[in-house]
Amino acid sequence: MRHQSLSQGFTMIELLVAVAIMAVVTTSALMVFTTQHKTYLGQERVLEVQQDARLVAEMVLADVRTAGLLMPPITGIAGRDGGSSGPDVLCVSDPSVINEANLLAALVPFDGANLFAPVVAAATTVELVPSTMDVDGDGDDDFADNAGIIFSDGGDTHCARITDVTGNVVTFVPATPAGFSVATSSGRAAPAVIYELTGSGLLRNAILLSTQVENLQVEYAIDVDDDGVISNTEFPIHDMTASDPSLIRGLRLSVITRTRGEDPEFRGSGMPVAGNHAAGAADGFRRRRFTASVAARNLL
Repeated sequence: MRHQSLSQGFTMIELLVAVAIMAVVTTSALMVFTTQHKTYLGQERVLEVQQDARLVAEMVLADVRTAGLLMPPITGIAGRDGGSSGPDVLCVSDPSVINEANLLAALVPFDGANLFAPVVAAATTVELVPSTMDVDGDGDDDFADNAGIIFSDGGDTHCARITDVTGNVVTFVPATPAGFSVATSSGRAAPAVIYELTGSGLLRNAILLSTQVENLQVEYAIDVDDDGVISNTEFPIHDMTASDPSLIRGLRLSVITRTRGEDPEFRGSGMPVAGNHAAGAADGFRRRRFTASVAARNLL
């Protein structure tokens, strides 16, 4: 008697069903993996800009804490307000230019550089008394290309970046604003650190710190009546051009960073409000804002 073999192959229909099931499972797995990968990349980008904002802010705040150290109080801090559509610029006096060997010999704070001639509106140069350009008396001029400079007489203050030093003439940008006037008799200049935001990113003395900083905002607490109390009219002050820097008691700093590229699946609210800068239009960039306040200890 013949027995029929029990070993038989799959039919075409069974193969097609198996392939279809495998395709569904594979597609589902790929979709889950892709979603998780996008989520991971998005979180990584957010973490990157968050860390960037924090590190930049900590560097700026560290400079602010030394503002006015061994320098004239009227040249401790200066800034330029960017208004509702632009970033702010911040200058703080730079004690690092002072030779450490001279610190012990300094019985009083170094007095900066005296003005040889008054500085008026639309000026792009400041002429300093040659003997005072060496702030600490170590034989080296303390004003250098691409570093910041603050000059003031307590009535008007200008924060600028040096583009050239020839003899005792310091060329700077931008030009002084309308109505600016610093007298020769009371005017002082001090080497400074300058923070500027350009198309390349945030610069510190023309050195790129971060390409992901989108906005820098500075709000000042200025004890205008010098009564030891900061009132609602004395904080926040956004434009300190005509304020006495020696009366600054602190500031609030806001740093906003954004991802390098847009996320096509993300539609945020745009740049957030910070300081007196208006909010931006909604886009696909992810952002983080870091805000901190610090006292100007050397000006108190």
